[in-house]
Amino acid sequence: MEIEPPDAPRPGPDRTPAALAVLIVLGFLLLGTAAIVLSETSDEETAGSADAVDVEVAAAVETTVAPTTAAPTTAPPTTAPTTEAPTTTAAPTTTAAPATTAAAPAPADADATTVLNAQALLAIDVRTAVFSGGQVFLRGEVPSQEVADVIVARAAAVLGEENVIAEYTINPQAPVPDSAPLFVDDTILFESGSTTINPAFVPLLDLGTALMLQNPSVRITVIAHTDSTGSADFNLALSQQRADAVREYWTDAGIDPSRIDAVGVGESAPRGDNLNDSGRSANRRAEFIVQGILG
Repeated sequence: MEIEPPDAPRPGPDRTPAALAVLIVLGFLLLGTAAIVLSETSDEETAGSADAVDVEVAAAVETTVAPTTAAPTTAPPTTAPTTEAPTTTAAPTTTAAPATTAAAPAPADADATTVLNAQALLAIDVRTAVFSGGQVFLRGEVPSQEVADVIVARAAAVLGEENVIAEYTINPQAPVPDSAPLFVDDTILFESGSTTINPAFVPLLDLGTALMLQNPSVRITVIAHTDSTGSADFNLALSQQRADAVREYWTDAGIDPSRIDAVGVGESAPRGDNLNDSGRSANRRAEFIVQGILG
């Protein structure tokens, strides 16, 4: 066993590992601080770049939004044409359909003027010359007896003096009759739905033939009617056929067709009640108005 000299120093504890630990810790601290600084710098740069991006995006948004906000200013021109649509569609509604239908009731074989003249004659309230039962009745007012005598003489020359009945009233203020129409009360009647002339009424038609042959200035208007059986359009056509049948009878006898006006008025002017047989029979008629016989 060795005994160390008393002067030899005693070895102390080794401090190297502790110093290294301190250095390592300090290094980590410095690295952490640097990382934090770098991180903050990076964040600031990132934030700055983000702000720049935001500005660019905002600018881009503004440029894209600007055209869209201008679009509504062009919208009114696009809506303007829509207001023209009603005008183009309204045009067809102005078609004159009602005008064509208004003319439909006029018989195809009767001139419009002839129809109006016949309707005007039917509307006369005071009939100054009426032929009934083979006799002529002259009624109304004349300005003097001399005028009355002239008219009676004209009628007597055609029908015979015994067939002229003068019932005039003298009124100095009355106008002189000028070719007064002669209304014939006697009519010819037709069977229901028929246009055939009944032989019983031939003598009346022959009187009209003689009247026109003796006096070239005489004209006769034939106005034919129907009862209310059937549709109005059917009756209008049937009445015209009846009027044409009478005109054909006279033209076959040698009368110029231009001297005969044939007008059918359908069921529009009944003489009897269409609710009973006798009334309907009276309505299926043709009546006559003679013009030019009195002067």
